[in-house]
Amino acid sequence: MIRKNINRILNMNNRISELGFGRYLSQLFITMKLNSSIRMSLLKLLKIIFNPKVYIYSKLYKKKYSSLSKAYVSPDKKSFEFASNQLKGIEALIKHCLIIYNKKKVKIKNNYIPPTFKVIGSINNNGITRAQTKELKPILKFASQPILMNLISNYVGQVPVIFSATLTYTKPMPKNYDPINFQKFHVDMLDKSLLHLVIPIKNISDKNGPFTYVDAPTSKKIMSNLNYQGGRIEDEYIHKYAKKSNIIKLCGSPGKAWLVSPYYCLHMGARVERGSRLMLIICYGSPNMAIEHSDRMHRKDIQEAFINQETSLAEKHLLRIYN
Repeated sequence: MIRKNINRILNMNNRISELGFGRYLSQLFITMKLNSSIRMSLLKLLKIIFNPKVYIYSKLYKKKYSSLSKAYVSPDKKSFEFASNQLKGIEALIKHCLIIYNKKKVKIKNNYIPPTFKVIGSINNNGITRAQTKELKPILKFASQPILMNLISNYVGQVPVIFSATLTYTKPMPKNYDPINFQKFHVDMLDKSLLHLVIPIKNISDKNGPFTYVDAPTSKKIMSNLNYQGGRIEDEYIHKYAKKSNIIKLCGSPGKAWLVSPYYCLHMGARVERGSRLMLIICYGSPNMAIEHSDRMHRKDIQEAFINQETSLAEKHLLRIYN
């Protein structure tokens, strides 16, 4: 009996380490049939109780960034559009992403499985490799620039962390192919604080599978009418409630960028009709987010791989390091 209990505890600890505390408890709360808003609130509260240092320091350090700019993410629209080349270092970031993409072209061709190929950003539980660290470091530096830290700190109400940075390649879908996974409208029900920074690395038109979202007020109406608790929504339901003007497609050339809430805005993408899509999405959010992102970048092994004498204070904060 004692051995069984010990094994049960060890299995639970291993599962929590693999999934994350919030993700593990969320699965438990789902079996208890708690609705999404209650699950979210409970998880946030438990995160703060069990790790108050993160909550307190992220609140204190927010003051460092909150007065850097007068710009803000609209509390109603839950989105923000940058002017072309407004973000510092975006040309260097685009060049960096293109170099990595070109190095992996053969690998992408041989291993492509619809709907996309993740060129940068896949980090498994065995740890981050040296090559992955070199790929992600310039993205972390770019993500820590003042205007972004200001906008996102004010939106989140804390110093944010970076959860993931993914560069994905998508080619045209086969004929009669039905959209799957994130090609269907959905919201990311991990935390209310989430913000996606969407950056086209190559020119993206409405035929290249742009990141597409329904504006926040219309998304709220749709989710309310459907009693949405997660999962994918068919287009027919979207068009039943949303006009063409309510559906925004993020098309543009390299140098453009947008911030969008994937929690409050129903969204989808990667429905490429012709050409191809190469897009970088950097995901920010609260350091005590309810449910961990599967590729969370504030794991201890990733923190250790990134930190050196050249790491800025803002970069450390994005990795949830406050000392």
